[in-house]
Amino acid sequence: MGTPAGRVILFGTIPTTIPDTTPVITPPTTDTPIIAPTIPPSPDYTPASPDYSPAFEAESDPSEDPASGHIPPLPAISPFLS
Repeated sequence: MGTPAGRVILFGTIPTTIPDTTPVITPPTTDTPIIAPTIPPSPDYTPASPDYSPAFEAESDPSEDPASGHIPPLPAISPFLS
């Protein structure tokens, strides 16, 4: 024997017509205003000279410069194994 079927009691009438819900698409306007940004100049800004290069200003150890291609030698004994 199965479970009894559920019952639904409706009060009122069920609408038989479906209301029109078609969205209205408004075409885009062609007059788009162009707003230029207003950025105040920085008082601390000093433009760099074209020949400025920070790599030639300071002398550094080639083992600390990763762009030099120099690889420091590895220790003979790993400190993690002792």
